[in-house]
Amino acid sequence: MARIKNVKQHTRLWYVVYDRSSDHNGKTLLAHALSNYNWISLYRLDDCDSMVDYFYSIIRDMLDYFLPVHATIRFSSDKPWINDRFKHLIRHLIIVQPVQRASDKGF
Repeated sequence: MARIKNVKQHTRLWYVVYDRSSDHNGKTLLAHALSNYNWISLYRLDDCDSMVDYFYSIIRDMLDYFLPVHATIRFSSDKPWINDRFKHLIRHLIIVQPVQRASDKGF
């Protein structure tokens, strides 16, 4: 009779990481939008506090539009080099590789 060891199942803890997009095209579009924005209404405000609030609201709105924040689920067991791009490549390999093997065999 074989003896079966009790193996504790490791609990994978997960957490959410919020990160702003760093897309090159988004950065270019943001720079273009900021350079073409009409800032005259900013200069017409009376006090410095309302100018700062207005400026930050414009910058925040444009950042959210061109470089949005996205949530990513991370696991405590993930290595530091495992990022979204790496996971995407792995999923792509898992899906595409069997199809390529089947096509190589003539199916």
